Amino acid sequence: MPRASRLPLLPIPLLLALALTACATTTGTERTGGPQGYPQNAAEARAQIAAVIAKNPALQVDRRGPASVAEAVEVLRRDEFFRFDATSSFLATQPGVDALTLRAMIEYAAAGLNHNIGVLVSRREERDREAIALVSRQTQAGTADAATQERAEALQARADEDARVGRALTILSGHHLSIAKTLSEQAMAEHPELPGGYLVRAGVARLERDWLAFDTRIQQAQAANGDPIGILYMQAMDRLDRFNDVEGAMSRLKDVLARDPGYVRAQARLLLTARDVEQRHAELEALRALSPNHVVVAVVGPSIEEEYRVAMEIRAATQGASAPVPAPAAAAPTAPAEPEPAPAPPK
Repeated sequence: MPRASRLPLLPIPLLLALALTACATTTGTERTGGPQGYPQNAAEARAQIAAVIAKNPALQVDRRGPASVAEAVEVLRRDEFFRFDATSSFLATQPGVDALTLRAMIEYAAAGLNHNIGVLVSRREERDREAIALVSRQTQAGTADAATQERAEALQARADEDARVGRALTILSGHHLSIAKTLSEQAMAEHPELPGGYLVRAGVARLERDWLAFDTRIQQAQAANGDPIGILYMQAMDRLDRFNDVEGAMSRLKDVLARDPGYVRAQARLLLTARDVEQRHAELEALRALSPNHVVVAVVGPSIEEEYRVAMEIRAATQGASAPVPAPAAAAPTAPAEPEPAPAPPK
């Protein structure tokens, strides 16, 4: 097992995602606390996120709202998470079922990304706590030097913050999901002939892991001639979440991109779904080409690049060490010695 002091102390790119979750203003008292500083509701979760943003000037990103409903459609299609909050607020002022459904889709997308980023933050916290436990054992055995203990203290601080951040992201994911559920059900009730409400409600059911409801709503969206790309995307996520069918999910996501190469959400999900380091790196580059400032690029990009670099270095070293050593060149064959002249016959 490697020494904890050799584990890289990465920057905090995962927390970049937090800028995305500064949700729309809500009524009620904003409190910053809860037991041990953990957020307990959406207001406290937003306060937790705001505290992280305040410490990171790089998180001060453009979160402007769209100027038109058409631009709001592009915000969703291009997965511009930094603009989801303002876009939802803009759509709330627009009349008609189309604006209602589009807002539901924005809220559903926000719920999904908050959830995914929260999972990434929690995984990093888990890795950090494993390293901290290792250093603790080394300290008790008297084998941890001062640098290693200092490293463990830094990991402890980051793990504690990630725990609070992960909690905030979970709360905000549920907050957005609740809004998406309410709006989609309103759309279904007011316009049962239209597919949009069914499609969003299917997405909500997927995140709730209510597979019977998912199947029902997808069938209703199909019967109402719903957007085939949107339905295919939902089916890809279903293959992944319900059946753990990575290949099936990735095949459908690639089909989505074949039909609409600018569907950034599908490319982002391809990256998060890929298992092999080379595949993840290739999908990262593809996502970066489509959307250089995408939140997933910021969140997982640095770690994927580092993992890919290490893997390629190890592979090169391993291949170099295992390459067969060429045999020494064989000496050129020498001409046979001329035979001794036969003795002269007796005279």
